[in-house]
Amino acid sequence: MIFIICKTCGFVLRISPGQEGEAESLFGRTSEWYPDRYPCARCDGTAELQATVEGPFATPVDVSPGEALACLNGLGLPSERDCHGAYVSELLTSKRVTKVVTRSIPGARRCVIDHIDLEDGTKVYFGASTFGATVYRVTPPFSYVELLRNE
Repeated sequence: MIFIICKTCGFVLRISPGQEGEAESLFGRTSEWYPDRYPCARCDGTAELQATVEGPFATPVDVSPGEALACLNGLGLPSERDCHGAYVSELLTSKRVTKVVTRSIPGARRCVIDHIDLEDGTKVYFGASTFGATVYRVTPPFSYVELLRNE
């Protein structure tokens, strides 16, 4: 097992070995993030690779090497990728939008919506597709109180 632990929020990914050498080849010494520059899947913090979990950290989230790679590259946890229309429509019509994070397109008078923050802390992430804007990830509100309550 490989553990990637956020230094900011204490979030823990527990990565199964996968096929022989798979986790080590993706996240070990040859990784561009090794040993302490892994992006956190929960906050904007930085995580580090550890062989064990010791101390007051969150309950580990178990993922395969492929799921971990997707997660660390911004696609979120498997549970955050359930973005069907009825769910997203309900979120965006029942909760007030507090922030829209955009990026300008150089040389154009347009922008790209990265994500929308809702009043309860939920974030809805967008990507482009041939069909139009695609919601590819919805993260639930993050609460340190809930994190400690679940310990």
